[in-house]
Amino acid sequence: MPVSRTCTFCGNDIEPGTGKMYVRRDGNVHFFCSGKCQKNQLKLGRIGRKVRWTRRYVRAARQQTPRPVAVQEAAVVEEPLAEDVAPEVEEVIVETAEGVAETPGNDRERVVGAFAEIPGIGPATARVLWEAGFTSITKLEEATEEQLTDVKGLGPASVKKVLAHLQGSSR
Repeated sequence: MPVSRTCTFCGNDIEPGTGKMYVRRDGNVHFFCSGKCQKNQLKLGRIGRKVRWTRRYVRAARQQTPRPVAVQEAAVVEEPLAEDVAPEVEEVIVETAEGVAETPGNDRERVVGAFAEIPGIGPATARVLWEAGFTSITKLEEATEEQLTDVKGLGPASVKKVLAHLQGSSR
């Protein structure tokens, strides 16, 4: 009976009669489904769970995602907030791309992802915008053409695309 193997690098199943078997001098046996997997592991020294196109990467990413925790009801406080606390609370709440107010735990990733979806802005430029102080879609909408042109990676044509998109979506 043929034995089904899995690729040592990517984790895909190898059909019987296909693939490559590589035996190291120390006795370790590696099975590869393709030359691509063999080259990535042996010549390039890559790790399968860190390469996005592999099944092992998907499994590792799935295991690292936090599982939802049961939401507990917050106790209602009848006392009004002190005047000096209220502005701090308002600063903590940040508006995301969907217009939902959230606290800034993983806000950077969300806002940078929302920036990258705007025509004329790629992932690298989105990160540069965040570092330049544009920490929400609202701040980006309020920016002038000169402020956006000063950001590294945004030329005049890209700035016009961005502003046209933001003005069209805010209506």
